[in-house]
Amino acid sequence: MKAVIQRVRRASVAVDDHVIGEIERGVLIYLGVGPDDGPDQVAWLVDKIANVRIFDAPAGAKTTLSVKDVGGAALVISQFTLLADVRKGRRPSFALAAASEKASALYDDFVDALGRDVPVQNGTFGADMQVASVNEGSCTLVWEQPHWWHDYRLVEPRVITGPAFRLFRVCVSRPTAPSECRTRIAAMLVAPTTVATRHPAG
Repeated sequence: MKAVIQRVRRASVAVDDHVIGEIERGVLIYLGVGPDDGPDQVAWLVDKIANVRIFDAPAGAKTTLSVKDVGGAALVISQFTLLADVRKGRRPSFALAAASEKASALYDDFVDALGRDVPVQNGTFGADMQVASVNEGSCTLVWEQPHWWHDYRLVEPRVITGPAFRLFRVCVSRPTAPSECRTRIAAMLVAPTTVATRHPAG
């Protein structure tokens, strides 16, 4: 699950030139859902967004307050294009994005969960939306909730190669059970705990 978060003075979303959601000071969030995302990803991002200190205090102290602290709101826009894969060719592939039914359900879960912390407005999933915003300074964050493959941290100057890497790429680009992937990759590696990560987009 990937999100782009912008600190805004105001933001709105319209469908067919009719405004369906708008906020004053707060955060504008573009949310992309992947095929392996679930409740853990929703909870992690909601907690981060609701509590990250990206707003300035009235006395001038920089980035000391969260959107909750300033009484701000959130506008959440579904954005599957955040999962675009542009490694090959000139047309982006969206194979890394979740199917519409799953993405819509997790988008709704995200909106509901964030709404328990701050007031939330949202767009219409899958609609042709027009989004307008006025940023409050230059503050844009890009977050992606870590998945199981981040366990393969850089410990030695070594990377996953050969059949194991091919399987690794399949596992991170398709809705394959993570536990099955870990087991199969580990079986191919001599010392799986000392393998360096090759990022799925690399």
